[in-house]
Amino acid sequence: DGRITGFVDGKAVAEIRLTGSAVASSLQLQADDAELLASEKDATRFIVRALDQLGNVLPVFDDVLFIKVSGPARLLGPDAIPLRAGIGGFWIETTGATGEIGVTVSTRRLGQQSAVVQAK
Repeated sequence: DGRITGFVDGKAVAEIRLTGSAVASSLQLQADDAELLASEKDATRFIVRALDQLGNVLPVFDDVLFIKVSGPARLLGPDAIPLRAGIGGFWIETTGATGEIGVTVSTRRLGQQSAVVQAK
């Protein structure tokens, strides 16, 4: 295991911890936007990352990612996509109604992760 620290003008500004025995531990689900406009066509991208026990992306993790969307939005594209090199992405768009949009993703090995976006 190791640690890398980045310095600017002699001050530590970034640090990453690495392990020689990475274990697939969790999914990270992140939306580009927390709020979408319901009164017009609006969309946002979600990025999913497979992480090891230290929070680093697993570059050799390949699996199928299953996507579920609830509320006033629809998924643009298929509801099952590949995670390649530990990363995947997809888009949702509003349907014209306001409310809470729930997005849940899951893989066989890492369980599920959920996020909420508001349509206003």
